[in-house]
Parts: sequence; C-alpha cells; structure tokens
Amino acid sequence: MDAGGKIGGMQRSAPTLLDEAKKLSVAERAMVAEKLLETLDPGAEVEIEAAWAAEAVARAEEVEADPSVLISWARRSAADPG
Repeated sequence: MDAGGKIGGMQRSAPTLLDEAKKLSVAERAMVAEKLLETLDPGAEVEIEAAWAAEAVARAEEVEADPSVLISWARRSAADPG
C-alpha cells in the first residue's frame, strides 16, 4: 500500500475495495475472505488439513481400542439439557 492508500498498481484504495466487497453476497464474501487469507500464509491450509487428519486418526484409534468412549446423542442430551 502506498502513502495514498492505494494497493500496488490498483486504482482503488483498500477502504473502497472493502466497501465494494461488503455489497457481495455472503457466499461471495466468504470466497473473497478465504482467498485473501490464503495469500497471508499459503501453507496454513495444508498444516490445518494435516492436523485434522491426525485428529481423526487418533479418535478412530481411541474408539477401536475402547468403544465404550462413544456416548449416544440421546444419552448426552439427557445428561446436559441446557
């Protein structure tokens, strides 16, 4: 961003772009936000996916080792009504 608030060689300032982005649909804003976040740390998504995969494996192994760790939704809801 230069001293005039312009981004690179773009003709619009960041505040103007933000105002325009706010006019997009929810789905379009989510897509724009996701793409912008990817530019901040492109490797983060890979790390997050790897962490979730490791968590899924750990949970599956826990259930295989001791199926009693599973609690039905009905039992859980009855135990904690609020």
